[in-house]
Amino acid sequence: MRGYKFLEHTADIKVEAWGDSLEEAFEAAAMALTDISVNRDRVDKKIVKNIEVEGFDLESLLYNWIEELIVILDIDKLVFNDFKVVITGEPDNYKLSAEAYGEKYSKNKHGYKVHVKAMTYHEMEIKEYNGKYIIRYVVDI
Repeated sequence: MRGYKFLEHTADIKVEAWGDSLEEAFEAAAMALTDISVNRDRVDKKIVKNIEVEGFDLESLLYNWIEELIVILDIDKLVFNDFKVVITGEPDNYKLSAEAYGEKYSKNKHGYKVHVKAMTYHEMEIKEYNGKYIIRYVVDI
């Protein structure tokens, strides 16, 4: 089971996401990002966008994943409410392939919460605990 919550942070937004697999945790991390910016529950699955990123370790893979989603929102004006992630590779060469389900952003429909400027490495964690994966990350707002 995947999910996320927002944690206390002094200036930015800190996310904790989890899943039964690493892929589910990365999906939940992406859903949290959408929820920071807009009302995720108002986003319909009208389009599917394929997204691919790479990383030399899991932290850089997470960084590149979230940063890519920020860029897609800023440039393409697309918002997503669900994701299907596949992670392959090994240390020094991880690849993430995802299908992102969503639609074109509409302020009237999706609202507007906070503009996320960038992903950070600040307080980033990716851990396995009792067969579950937990991700923590901070975005600059």
